[in-house]
Amino acid sequence: MQITDYEGRLTQGAFILPGGRLGAIWGHKNMLFIGAVLWVAFTIGTGFAPNFVVLCVLRALTGIGGGIMVPNCIALL
Repeated sequence: MQITDYEGRLTQGAFILPGGRLGAIWGHKNMLFIGAVLWVAFTIGTGFAPNFVVLCVLRALTGIGGGIMVPNCIALL
């Protein structure tokens, strides 16, 4: 099941710069909240994935929430 970890890392790395820019436009606290909601929702969805393809897609979507959270957490520090 290690292959499912790559999708999350790839999408998280791809969404760090856009997530930081969105935080600069709409507020870092707001984008941190949105990223956290996305991350939690897709992580809960992975627990109910009926097959491996859905699991991989949901893990990739989890990376979007993480990619939005990381730069905004750093900006709020």
